[in-house]
Amino acid sequence: MSQAPMETWPTVDEAAARLETSRRTIFRYGTAQEIEIRKRAGKTVCNPTDIERLKPATHIMPEGTRAVALAKPQSSAAAPATSNGWAAMLQVIDRFIQET
Repeated sequence: MSQAPMETWPTVDEAAARLETSRRTIFRYGTAQEIEIRKRAGKTVCNPTDIERLKPATHIMPEGTRAVALAKPQSSAAAPATSNGWAAMLQVIDRFIQET
């Protein structure tokens, strides 16, 4: 297997962006020997083959399926969703105070 020339190797920042992770995680991969890391012209670079190998697989929904619709959150007196909800909650509290 041929290796890409080091001039084309991504920097640690570029590798982190490709893997959607942090620089620190890239260095952890290097310590665990999951990614080959070297110095090039004063910059730290990563082997692009290792970066591609560690990229998460893209999720594709199977044919004939559909996305699940999330239920609309229900508002409650404990957590009113609107200013009207706050007014209703204050009325409940006021009635409670008057009854006690």
